[in-house]
Amino acid sequence: MPDNQITLVENGQLLFRIHRLPWQAAEEIIEAADELIRCLQTSFGQPIPQAEPGVDQSEPVSLVIHLDPLAKLTREAFEIDAAANRIVLRGRTPEAISHAVYWFLETSIGARWLWPGELGEVIPRHQNLSFPTGKQSHQPDYDWRRIGTAGPIYRAMDYNTMLHSVLGLPLSYQRDFDLWCRRNRFGGPKIADGHRWAQMAPAEEFGQKRAELFATAEGKRDNEPHDGKHGNQPCLANPEVTDLMADYACAAFDAQRDIDAYSLGLNDGGFISYCECPQCLEIDRQAGSQDIMSVEHFDQTTDESGVTDRKPERSITDRVIWQANQVINKVAQRYPDRRLFILLYSQFRRPPVKHQLDERIIGQYCVQAHAFWHPQAKKTELDRIREMSKSIPSLGIYEYYSQGAWSEAHRLFPTLVESSVRAYHQAGARYFATQPSTGFAANGINFYVLGRCLWDVSTSAETVIEDYCRSGFGRGGDQIRQYLMAFASRWEETVSGSQLPSTPLDYLNVAHLYPAEFLAQRQAELNEARRLTAKDKAIQARIGFLQQGLDFTQYLADGCRLALELYEIGGGDEHGLPTAPTDGTNNQFNEVAGRAHQAWERFWHFVAESQGQYVHGEFWTNYRWFKPGLGGEKHPLRARLRELAQAAVAN
Repeated sequence: MPDNQITLVENGQLLFRIHRLPWQAAEEIIEAADELIRCLQTSFGQPIPQAEPGVDQSEPVSLVIHLDPLAKLTREAFEIDAAANRIVLRGRTPEAISHAVYWFLETSIGARWLWPGELGEVIPRHQNLSFPTGKQSHQPDYDWRRIGTAGPIYRAMDYNTMLHSVLGLPLSYQRDFDLWCRRNRFGGPKIADGHRWAQMAPAEEFGQKRAELFATAEGKRDNEPHDGKHGNQPCLANPEVTDLMADYACAAFDAQRDIDAYSLGLNDGGFISYCECPQCLEIDRQAGSQDIMSVEHFDQTTDESGVTDRKPERSITDRVIWQANQVINKVAQRYPDRRLFILLYSQFRRPPVKHQLDERIIGQYCVQAHAFWHPQAKKTELDRIREMSKSIPSLGIYEYYSQGAWSEAHRLFPTLVESSVRAYHQAGARYFATQPSTGFAANGINFYVLGRCLWDVSTSAETVIEDYCRSGFGRGGDQIRQYLMAFASRWEETVSGSQLPSTPLDYLNVAHLYPAEFLAQRQAELNEARRLTAKDKAIQARIGFLQQGLDFTQYLADGCRLALELYEIGGGDEHGLPTAPTDGTNNQFNEVAGRAHQAWERFWHFVAESQGQYVHGEFWTNYRWFKPGLGGEKHPLRARLRELAQAAVAN
């Protein structure tokens, strides 16, 4: 063995022993140690010897997990020091140790975690293993890397509670997802992010007894309760609002000592305007921002408010920043080491004219990089982020890789993930989160690439995809890469979907995005990958997982195509739903209506059967179409097709 290599395993014989340091505090790294031992045991097919206190650390090779609070490392940084008969994984915090362990497992035995759950785990078998000598250190380029958000997301309910209590998914479902995130080195400070004003001042409790806390919009106080997420915005000029926010944040810091930052995020949507009282308007006037108009409204593009006909509204970014700065000054008197967090969203996505956000406040700008195949959209957003960064020293990004306006069908844009993450970082962003989804069978490669790019912004998406396909699918890797990149190319050639024909219901353009011939080609690629890997049961199972993602998109596209046929034969009503020909005797319409009904029933049956398997994003699939019923039971198109099919049978 060369001098620059340390032999750990030779012809199946283990030549190393695991040490945990310091022994007196090894419980803090017990999860990371357990993962290391489990994965090595799976790879080598035998128990892994573990040292005890006082054991000589020179023979055999010592593989040391060292939690070292004195290490000159940042919170998540780690180093791997390999010399002679000793390999040390060192970090200052348990989180850093976790990163070190997963890095070691990836680089030494080729372990991968492609998606949550056992099926997504890849641990190659080895009879021989060596590790290069030398010292290497690693730390993330983004301080905060997250898939998800806290605060209300389904009416007043947070994401995880909705999955558990409404959709009935077990806690293990979210825990497996969280474990996947840790394995792929997402993490960072603990930030209580998201919309929070409705939590601080619920209108049900404060609306009547403290009406002055709430905005005056169109001459009326908005203090009547809405849904716990939208409307009921605060009057930011009211010092009592500032006091309440500061007191609530301090109480949260006191109750949960591990929280690093707390959000002042205003409520979602803009279907009721922000405050127009004289005091709030005076803040805008003094900032010189009274004539700055909002360019667009994010609640429309994310389909969260349900409102499409909006009046033009003014930007209130200066007002939001001015008020947040008042809050941090009060919070810092009690918690000088904690931070606050605000959203740069809706009417406050335009850069401020006068005010600069205090560096102790993270300002999270909301943006959608999946639209960046459209050159003007990309230029507009990146120019604005660069301009915003001049006034937001602690800049964050909130992305929408999945959202209420998307159907959870395939929408792959890994090269946009790479380029946007790098561009945001160049503009000064160090905090990143994206809308939560668990649709890994269709869109998981976006999240897989994201994790690596957030850790190292020089990462090549193409290299990550090659590794993903080779590691997970062996001899079928080329076919899987062709399969994934065909979806990505289709999104690019349609200019992020902007060049698709318009449809009576926006989601029906999935039929135009993925014609039947296109999906047939993707099926052929999966079939060929199956043929090439017929003897490998694990790879066959992984291909089966991707097949479920293709089935989801296929069933949805089939239903959309048949629905569009109905519009061509008949027509549509004021709600965009298909209607029968006026004479009511069209046999072709009746035949297509029956097939369309069957297609949508098949789609919703598949949604129910695959729930809890990370095939599609259960939250968004239901959120998009179930309001207020579950499983598509109250999906308007589904109900209309049922009526048309029944009428066809009756005729």
